[in-house]
Amino acid sequence: LASLEGIPHWARSNGIASFDRQHVLMHAQRIGLGEDVIEEQEVACITLSALLEMGHETPDLLKVDTEGYDYEVLSMLDLEQHRPAIIHFEHLHILPDHYESMIVRLHDAGYLSLAYKINTTANVKRD
Repeated sequence: LASLEGIPHWARSNGIASFDRQHVLMHAQRIGLGEDVIEEQEVACITLSALLEMGHETPDLLKVDTEGYDYEVLSMLDLEQHRPAIIHFEHLHILPDHYESMIVRLHDAGYLSLAYKINTTANVKRD
């Protein structure tokens, strides 16, 4: 870590942000930093539905990578109202039972899914 001296903490940790403090701490500890480098900031948030309503139509691709909060974000998605052709998300930090329920939900909504390494891609089945 001597080579990191003089480099601001935010630059050493690759700028991880999450609603889950433990998730940020895990990343910090992995590169030898402690809890003292974590900065909490209040941020304005909106629901996924509100964000999607801002557009004129549902996007073809929804990509979710929210550092440990992907399940919660995807759970907000109303698949009857907004039906992206492709949904890509990081499943690495999703609990196994939550991941399974998400895959079942997507399948029931007409999606096929493929998990590869830390990500899953689901696309609408074509007839």
